Order: sequence, then C-alpha cells, then structure tokens
Amino acid sequence: MSAVALLGLEEMAAVLSSLRFHARTYPDWCQDRIHVIHDGIDTALLRPAATASLGLLGLPQIQLSAKDPVLTFVNRNLEPYRGYHRLMRALPAIQRRCPDLLTVIVGGDGVSYGAALPTGWTWRQIYLDVASDLDLMRVSLAIHLLMFTGACCRSALPRFFTYPFVLRWSCLESLSTGCVVVGSDMAPVRKVIEHGENGLLVDFFNHQPLIATVVDVIYYPSSYAQQRDCPRTSVVQGYDYQIDYLPAQPSLVGRSPDSLRPAR
Repeated sequence: MSAVALLGLEEMAAVLSSLRFHARTYPDWCQDRIHVIHDGIDTALLRPAATASLGLLGLPQIQLSAKDPVLTFVNRNLEPYRGYHRLMRALPAIQRRCPDLLTVIVGGDGVSYGAALPTGWTWRQIYLDVASDLDLMRVSLAIHLLMFTGACCRSALPRFFTYPFVLRWSCLESLSTGCVVVGSDMAPVRKVIEHGENGLLVDFFNHQPLIATVVDVIYYPSSYAQQRDCPRTSVVQGYDYQIDYLPAQPSLVGRSPDSLRPAR
C-alpha cells in the first residue's frame, strides 16, 4: 500500500466497503472505521420475465426467449482479468456438445485491469484467434451495452469468472433476474453465491469443470430450478437498493465525524 493511501486511512473518519471481503483487505488498525454497505441494485426493475423476448443488436432476425438455450458472457471489457480467456478456451467444446446453443458475448475492446496491449491489438481478437475451431455462426459478438433480463432466464452466465477482485454488480443483477449463474470459485464470488443453492461455482484455473457445468445446465434446465428461484430471494434480502442501501448510507453520512472516529 502506498504512503498516500496509508495517510488517507489514518485521517479518515469512516470509509465504505461494498463487501466484507474487500473490507478485510485493509489493515487491522483501521477495521473499526470501515462500514460494509453495498450500493445495492434495483431488484424491482431487474426481475424475471418468463414471457419476454429480446432481440440482438445488429441481428434483428434473432429473438431470444426463455425457451432458447443461450449462454451469455457480459463484461465492460473483454480481457483476461474478467475471465474472457477462460470462456474462449472452453467455448469450442461447449459448442460441440450443445449444437443448438447460441452464445452472446458482450463487451468492449478496452483494458480496465491488467497490462495494456500494443496499439492495434485487442484481447477480444487474440482469443478469437486462439479458439480457431470456434463456430462464429453461433456466437454473437456485440460491443454494446446489452441488458439480459428474465427473457434469457434459461441462460448460464459464466460472466463472473474472475480473479479475486471486486465482485461485479452485474453478478447481483443476473441473480435478481433468475438466471443460472456459473461463477468462479473465488472468495469475492463466494460471498454472494453458495454453490448449489443460488448459483454454481467452478474452478477458475481449469476450464473442464466450466464446460461440464454449462453443458449440464443447457441440457437439463429443469434440474436447476432452485438455482433460478433462490438467487433472486438472496439478492432481495441483502442487496436491494431501496431496502438496504438508501436507509444505511444517508444514516452514516448524517453522523458527526466525532461519532464515526473511534476513541484513541
């Protein structure tokens, strides 16, 4: 930790952390000033809609609905830190086992985390080249913002395949819509997803479990009814914007600095 960051911690009256996992990465001596309050998501907006359908940008002939086998991977940018390379290595085998599967990959070509690439290079294209036997006729690549709601509630979403870092808000959003979420078995993700209860967790560093899990969800959707019903309940009860965030943060901000700073 840099000297500037340490000075900031020393002088702060209070600090917010979205999850306990993140709070515990700070030194012990400042733990009593860290308040764990998640930003919350709008669960009233993000809810299952079994009769809805969704068209793909640029592909008006394709309409996705709850009856379609769809695999989605959505991130702000397609890069290794977000698990994009793991998906691309697994996808050819998933396609061979699920010939009717449509995969939708959404993300930008920038680099949010990790090393920058030489000018003109993108992680998206690099891993498209690596997956040389990929059937791109069944993969839609959209560099746009695309929100998946309950229209794709049969989807498996390995979008939360990530190195241990910040849990994506989109993970909670997908859980709220009733999607079956396949995530990486890492500490930040385990704080929200309990394997077999409200989602599925697999080893980030071995793409074989990812292949097997996604294929099973696609072929046997009825076996994962619990992973569609429980996720929304767990999010509404702990991460709802109206219920949890709005009451907690203003209450904290309204307190005096002296009451926030612990006695010395």
